[in-house]
Amino acid sequence: MQVLAGQGQPPWLRSREVDLRVGMVGTYPPTECGIATFTANLRNAIAGARPTWQLPVVRLGDPGAAMTPSGPVEVTWEAGDGEGLRAAAKMLNHCDAVLLQHEYGIYGGRDGEYVLELLHSLRVPVVTSAHTVLRHPGVHQRRVLEALLD
Repeated sequence: MQVLAGQGQPPWLRSREVDLRVGMVGTYPPTECGIATFTANLRNAIAGARPTWQLPVVRLGDPGAAMTPSGPVEVTWEAGDGEGLRAAAKMLNHCDAVLLQHEYGIYGGRDGEYVLELLHSLRVPVVTSAHTVLRHPGVHQRRVLEALLD
């Protein structure tokens, strides 16, 4: 990355160039869905603007789906898979930040609550893109979304 820090920025950014490792979490091609496309396009846009950044991906998938890590995908995580969850958290905790794509249906559990297990395991900043914001969420949906904001 070619970030030159100036006044008003944290000390770790001041007066030097910084290469970052930014983990991405979401569905990802070859999965055919809007979030997979969004995640890939976001990753490509960042890579184009910051070619020295590392942008590893945690790819989400359905249980039993054939998912082999390849290209930018370093970890695959199937809904409800504790081993995949631990591998995702370990990889993401070696990043400077995480870009997480949220949709209630992609993480598993009631209203996608398994994403909260991942978030509670992370020690790095997380930026969440909410792809569905319900006007009138159910009680549990609201709890999941509010927990994402904590």
